[in-house]
Amino acid sequence: MQFRRGFIAAALCSAVGSVTAAQLVQFQAGQTARAADVNANFKALNDELAAVKSFSDLSEAQILALKNAVGVGGALDGLTVDCTNAPAALANEITSKGKHNQFMRIKIKGDCYASQLPQFHGFTLAIDGDTTTGARLIPDADQKWALLGGFNGGLFLSNLTLLLPQISDGVTFSRSAQGTLNKITIEGGSNGVVVQANAQVYIQDLKIRNTQNTGIFVANGGQVRFFGNSDNSALVETNWGTGLRIEQASASLAIAEIKAPTALVIEHNGTAAARKLTLQGSSKIAMGGQLSSFDLTATGDFYLQQGNLSAAKAVIVGNARIYEGSNYSVAEGSITASDTLSSDYNKHMVLDVSSGSQATLGRGGNAKVLDVAGHVNVTNGKITTQWTDFQSDLHMSAGHLLLNQSNFKSLGRVPNNPYDVNINSNSTLKLNQSNIDIGNRLLAMQSVITIDGDGVNSGNTGATYFQINDSSSLRAGNCFGNGYFNVGSSSSLTMFDCKNGDSVATAGFGSTASFHRTTIGLVHVDAGSTAQFYQATL
Repeated sequence: MQFRRGFIAAALCSAVGSVTAAQLVQFQAGQTARAADVNANFKALNDELAAVKSFSDLSEAQILALKNAVGVGGALDGLTVDCTNAPAALANEITSKGKHNQFMRIKIKGDCYASQLPQFHGFTLAIDGDTTTGARLIPDADQKWALLGGFNGGLFLSNLTLLLPQISDGVTFSRSAQGTLNKITIEGGSNGVVVQANAQVYIQDLKIRNTQNTGIFVANGGQVRFFGNSDNSALVETNWGTGLRIEQASASLAIAEIKAPTALVIEHNGTAAARKLTLQGSSKIAMGGQLSSFDLTATGDFYLQQGNLSAAKAVIVGNARIYEGSNYSVAEGSITASDTLSSDYNKHMVLDVSSGSQATLGRGGNAKVLDVAGHVNVTNGKITTQWTDFQSDLHMSAGHLLLNQSNFKSLGRVPNNPYDVNINSNSTLKLNQSNIDIGNRLLAMQSVITIDGDGVNSGNTGATYFQINDSSSLRAGNCFGNGYFNVGSSSSLTMFDCKNGDSVATAGFGSTASFHRTTIGLVHVDAGSTAQFYQATL
């Protein structure tokens, strides 16, 4: 303890700098020390120490010098390392001093090895690149790399370029570590950034390029947060693997753009929120994953498998497949086939809702919310629209399509099928103050069609053809437009307040046709069928 106090006192005097060599008696080797000279030296030191009552009396530079001299509080701040001619200098500095301190802040210049940077329990390391000369972290001659924040410690990086060897992860945060990545560019490697095991990282101005596996991987309770509204408009760009993967973890992205063959994967109850998110490449939200975005643009196929997407605005150029109990809720946006000019019908499967899933399209007063150019399939699923215009082919099997104040137009491109709209197997098509332009022919089998509002119309020069079979029903109210209604196989047609003056209805065997306050051109009633007229006009 006596030695420690003397060392601190000497360091303090060195930091203060007001006791000069001229004030102290200098002793030479072998010289006899006179008591008066020794006492004079002690008095000079005591006078200096008495003038400094606390750290508050020191300048910032003096405090920093004192901390770095004796490691007060287990911290070394303001260190500088030049790796220009000695790339191992950074690792040597951390190895020699890090284990005796809980915190080190180092400014580096040149290319420094990141192959032997140690990590001690509870140790926090901050590395700041010199913005004038530039600084990079590189693998050593054997392509070794290790950059880790963990064990309840931290890793804070700024103003750096990281050049990764092919099979290494760039920066790993693990085991409750804290950290920041500020003005960082990462080139190459397997995974650019890994955040796992309850680690938390804040990001601003991060660019990841050409990773082989995943640009950012967040897993097992990890958290990624972007500073405020920071713009990472070129967050990840790679020609391989995945841009952003989130599993049992969360990410708050603010503004981000991701370009990769698979741009985004959210799985195993992972969650992500973004103010503006741009994805180039396919995306998948599965197994309890959730994505919330104010403004989403996705170029590539978009898959929801037991996942949830909620967006105020979403523009998807590609196929949207929603299945296995997923939910797709978009207030304003569009879905467009990625290759609308192709003659290959399979490339136009734009919106597929199946396996107990739901899609909610449009919630506000925008009259053109969804513009679909392709094929809509609803199999054991449900689509609900509000203030939505869309055009597509339509196939339903045990599905439900509810149109509220919306407009639907069939494109009529189903190959080898004379019907433009197919409604089968206990499906439901319901229109409320909506218009459906089905093209040439509609087929309903074991299904229910309910029209209330503007009704059904044909965009063709000829009339629309309705085939209603196998215990199906068509109920139309306040409808307009002309067509042929062929009702058969124990099915029913009911029309209220419709003006279809040139339409023709045929009631086949075992069917029922009812007309209430309706104008219709001609009705054929076959044997075993029933036709009822209430204030109707033929």
